[in-house]
Order: sequence, then C-alpha cells, then structure tokens
Amino acid sequence: MNKIRVIIVFLLCSLASVAIADEEALVQERMVSIRAEGKQLDGLVIGAQARLDFIYVDAALVEALRTPSGFPDWLRWHAKDFASEELKGGALFVLRIETYNPWTFDPTKISVADYALKDEDILTKPAYVPKGDLPSRFEGSLSFRVPGLKLKPGQEIIISYGEDKATFRVPKGR
Repeated sequence: MNKIRVIIVFLLCSLASVAIADEEALVQERMVSIRAEGKQLDGLVIGAQARLDFIYVDAALVEALRTPSGFPDWLRWHAKDFASEELKGGALFVLRIETYNPWTFDPTKISVADYALKDEDILTKPAYVPKGDLPSRFEGSLSFRVPGLKLKPGQEIIISYGEDKATFRVPKGR
C-alpha cells in the first residue's frame, strides 16, 4: 500500500513539474527582453540599468492562464485586458520591469513595430503604472496595447525602449 502511495505522489510531482515547464515555455516563447542602457560585450550585457521583459499576450496564453497553475499573479492580472474593449483590433503586451540601479522610466519611449506608445495605450490604471524615477531592485509591471497591430505566427517585429532594441518573433499557436 505504501509503495502505491509513493508511486502516486511521484507521478503527481512529475506531472506538476511538466506543467510548470510547459507554462514557462509558453511565456518564454512570447517574451523578449531588453537590458536598458546596457552594452554588449562578447555575448554579455554590462552596465544595464534595468531589464524590460515584453510579453505578447495571445489567445493561447490567455487560455493557459485560466487554469490554476504557477503563472505569476501579475501576468494573470494584466492578461485580463485581452478581453477589454480598448484592445479591439490591436495587440496586447505586458511589460515587466526590474531595475538594477536607480533609473528613470518613461513608457512613451517604448516602440513596437514602429508604433510609438502613447499614454492612452497603457491599459493599467494610472495609479499602478510604474513611471518616473524608480529605485534599485524595483519590480513592476503594466499592460499596453498596440492599436491596429495584427501579428502572424513567425513574423518578426522590433520592440525598443529608447535606443535599446530587441527582435521578437511571434510564436506559432498551440
């Protein structure tokens, strides 16, 4: 009887770790990171003031977020904007910010596929939008829309913050 319990516990733990790995993969393939004000040196980024993780929210991610799992609460919170009236005909992104040093953040320095973000594109309530001077080791997030942006699987777009850029490839649906 004890062997059966051990086997059941082992199988449940194995299934849980597979589910967590799937969740991480789902987010990773929808994410691109920018190291703000960092310099590339032999594959390393040095001197960055902050890390900006841009996560593209699509139907597959929203569907996965509906199940109880290990997704972070901030991602669940912002992904709810996928159903908002303001998003119609556009794309939704969630931005996660982590500062390494005191740093000044201005959301209007964000550009996605040649579209410069405006204050009215930010879907997070103004009281919760990280903006201005941020302290070291600050972590925050916000959601924003890119009006009229229709993304196709495999398509590549440039996401930038000021002079810092990254190429994002739209994932294939699941």
